[in-house]
Amino acid sequence: MEGLCFRFLMLFVFVLCSHTRHQVNATEPVLELTKGFEAKPDSSINSFQPLLTDPNGNFSFGFLRLNGSRLSLAVTHPNLTDPLWVFDPTRTASWSHKTKLFFNGSLVVSDRSSRVEWSTHTNGDRLVLRNDSNLQVVTSSSSIEWESFDFPANTLVENQNFTSTMALVSSNGLYSMRLGRDFIGLYAKVSDDSHSQQFYWKHSALQAKAKIRDGSGPIHARINPNGYLGMYQTGTVPVDVEAFNSFQRPVNGLMILRLESDGNLRGYLWDGSRWALNYQAIRESCDLPNPCGPYSLCTPGSGCSCIDNSTVIGECSRGDSRAADFCGGKTEKFKTVRRGGVEVPFKELMDHKTTSSLGECEEMCVEDCKCFGSVYNNGSGFCYLVNYPIRTMLGVADPSKMGYFKVREGVGKKKSRVGLTVGMSLLAVIALALTVAIVYVAFRIWSREKHALEAEDGGLSPGPYKNLGSDSFSSVEMSHELIANAAYIGSPGKGILAADESTGTIGKRFASINVENVESNRRALRELLFTTPGALQYISGIILFEETLYQKTASGKPFVDVMKEAKVLPGIKVDKGTVELAGTNGETTTIGLDGLGDRCKKYYEAGARFAKWRAVLKIGANEPSELAIHENAYGLARYAVICQENGLVPIVEPEILVDGSHDIEKCAYVTERVLAACYKALNDHHAILEGTLLKPNMVTPGSDSKSRAEPRVIAEHTVRALQRTVPAAVPAVVFLSGGQSEEQATVNLNAINQLKGKKPWSLTFSYGRALQQSTLKAWGGKEENVENAQKAFLARAKANSEATTGAYKGDAQLGEGASESLHVKDYKY
Repeated sequence: MEGLCFRFLMLFVFVLCSHTRHQVNATEPVLELTKGFEAKPDSSINSFQPLLTDPNGNFSFGFLRLNGSRLSLAVTHPNLTDPLWVFDPTRTASWSHKTKLFFNGSLVVSDRSSRVEWSTHTNGDRLVLRNDSNLQVVTSSSSIEWESFDFPANTLVENQNFTSTMALVSSNGLYSMRLGRDFIGLYAKVSDDSHSQQFYWKHSALQAKAKIRDGSGPIHARINPNGYLGMYQTGTVPVDVEAFNSFQRPVNGLMILRLESDGNLRGYLWDGSRWALNYQAIRESCDLPNPCGPYSLCTPGSGCSCIDNSTVIGECSRGDSRAADFCGGKTEKFKTVRRGGVEVPFKELMDHKTTSSLGECEEMCVEDCKCFGSVYNNGSGFCYLVNYPIRTMLGVADPSKMGYFKVREGVGKKKSRVGLTVGMSLLAVIALALTVAIVYVAFRIWSREKHALEAEDGGLSPGPYKNLGSDSFSSVEMSHELIANAAYIGSPGKGILAADESTGTIGKRFASINVENVESNRRALRELLFTTPGALQYISGIILFEETLYQKTASGKPFVDVMKEAKVLPGIKVDKGTVELAGTNGETTTIGLDGLGDRCKKYYEAGARFAKWRAVLKIGANEPSELAIHENAYGLARYAVICQENGLVPIVEPEILVDGSHDIEKCAYVTERVLAACYKALNDHHAILEGTLLKPNMVTPGSDSKSRAEPRVIAEHTVRALQRTVPAAVPAVVFLSGGQSEEQATVNLNAINQLKGKKPWSLTFSYGRALQQSTLKAWGGKEENVENAQKAFLARAKANSEATTGAYKGDAQLGEGASESLHVKDYKY
C-alpha cells in the first residue's frame, strides 16, 4: 500500500513539474512552441505580449491587447502599429488570467469556462513563425498542417498568395477585397446583411504578360519583391501587374498591402527606418466608398455637405444609415429630397436602366420598396437605382444630373424634458455661432491660399485625374462619364462610322456617282446609313460633320435621336483643316484651337459625346521633321484636354499618309516616333488617357512601294508599334482605313485581332471610305436604290464587326467597288 501511494505521489510531482515547465507567463519569446505549451495573458502588459519569434527576429506572435480588456492572437512587426495578422477579426477573448492559449497539436484559445474560442483543428507537433511572418503548424516530418497565410485579415505581405477563396477585410469590418475570374475588386458592406455589398473599385487583368486561359483555374494575387501586385493563373508569369511606387527599383525592405478602415487599399514599404507609402488604389478622397457619411455629398475640391443642403455636416439625415428597407408591414412614412448636381459613385460598376425622363426614373424608385433613391442623367437617359442605404454621393457641376432620395420621417428624434431641451438648444445656438465665426475665418484664409496656389500652378490640382478648370465641367467630375463612353465606343464587336466628310470632300464623292452636292442629297445619304436595318448593332459611334449634327430624317426626327435609340454615341469633327508649316517641305499642322472650348460645349449640349481631330504627317527623305511631329503632337494634346474639359471623349488621330515608296519598316519606325511624341504630349497636358481613343494608321508599305505585305506581316508591325508606344490605360485603338479598299481594310483588321501577343486595348475600326464605297456605288443618288445600298452597308458593317474579334472568314458579299483601292494622294477631308 505504501509503495502504491509512493508511486501516485511521484506521478503527481512529475505531472506538476511538467505542467510548470510548459506554463508561460513571461515575455521572452521562443523560436517554436511544442505540445504541452500553455500561456496566459500578463495583466501588467498594456499592448502586446510576445510568445514566439521568427529566426531573424523581425516578427513576433503573441497576445494583442485590445481596448484594455479584450485579447486577440496576432503576428506583429516591431515598427508597425497594427498587426500583420490576427486570428479572427470578428472575435476576441477576454484579457484575463482565466483565458488560456495552449498547443496540443492544435493551437487553441479557451475562455474562463474552458470553452474553445478558437482553434486550428490540426494534429501537428510544433508551432513556428517563419522569416516571412507566416505562422505554421507543422508535423515532425515538417509537413504543413495549417498556416496563417491561408487566413489573411486585412494585410498581405510580400510573397503571400491571395486566392479567390480568401478575403481581406478592413479592421472595422466594412470593406473587403476579393478576386474575381480576371479582376481584383473592393466591396463595401452596405447593410447588416453580410451578403449586401457594393462594388466600389475594380482592377481588371489587362493580360500584359500572359493570357488568362479558360479551364486553367482562377487567378491568384501576390506582392512581388520587384514592386508590384501581380495577378497569376499558372506558373510564375503574371497576367497583370499593378505597379507600386517602387516598381522595378532596387529597394530592400518588406512590402505589405493593407485594406484600411476608410476603404482604401494601400501599400507600404519598410525602408529600414519607416513605413513609406508605396501604393494607393484610390487617390481622390471623394472616390472612397463613404468619405462623408450617410445622406451626404462629396464634391472634389469642395469637400463634404449634406444632400438636403441644410443639415450640419455630420448630422445629415441625423445619421440614418439603417439597413432596413421601406418594405415594412405598414406603409413606412418618408420624406423625399431632390438635389441637382448629383452622381452615383462608382457608377461604371453599377447596373443602370435607360428611361425617357427624370419622372420615369423616380417613379421606378417610388414603386420599389427596396429602393432608397435614384439618380438620373438627363444627357444619357441613364437611371441608377440605389438599392441600399444612402451613403456619400458624388457632387458634380452638372445640374441636369438629378438625385431623388427617401428619408425616414422622425429619424433621430429623442424624447427629452422641456428644460433640458431649452438648455441644450441655447448651448447649440452658442456653439453654432462660434462655429460659423471659425468657419468664416478659416474660409477666408483658405480662399486666399487657394487663389495664390492657382496663380502659381495655373489652376491644376493633384489627383488621379487633373482638375482642368473648365467653367462648365471639371475633369474630376466628368471623368467617370468620359471613361465609360470611351470604353463603350471601343467595345469588341463594334466600331465607328466616320461620316464627317466636309462639304467639299463629300462633293468629290458625289461627283464620282454624278450626284449634285446639295444639302438634301447630303442628308439623304446620311439618313440611308443611319437607318439601315440591323447595321447600327455593329456601330458604337458615328462621327458627324457640324451640318449633320443638326440634321433630321425626312420624317423630321433628329439624327442624334436616331442614334440614341440605337445606343450609338454621336461624335463630331472639330478641327478646321490643315495649314502648311513654314520652313518645311510641305508639312502641315492642324488648326482650330481658337474657340474650341465654346464649340465643344455647344456640341455636347446638342448631344455629341466624342470628338475627332485629324493631324496629318508624311514620310519622305527627311520627313516627318521634328518640328512637324512636335507641332502636331502638342496640337492633338491641347485639343484632347479642351474636349475633356467639356465632356467629349477625344479621338487622337495622328495619320501618317501612305503616300510614298517607303517599305513597311520605315512606316513602323515613323509610326513609333509619332505615337511616342503624342503620348508624351498627352501626359504633359494631363489628359485622362482612360477617356481617350487612338485613331492611327495601320503600318503598311507606301502606296508606291515595290514590296507588298501580307495581312499577317501588317498585323505584326502594327501591333508591335502600338506595344512600344501606347499606354495600357488607353481603352481602344480605332484604326483609320488610310486609302485601303473596303475588303483590304477588313482583312487587315481581322489579322491584327488574330495575332497572338500582348494587346491590352480593344482593336477596332473608325472607317469612312472603307464602310461607304460600295454603298455609294449601289445608291447612285436614286431613291429606288436605297434598299440595295443599305444591304451593301450592312454587309460591310457586319464584316468589320467580325474582324474586331478575329472572326472574319472573308465571306462578306462584295459590292461594287469593295475591292477598289481608295487611296487619294495627299488626302484631305
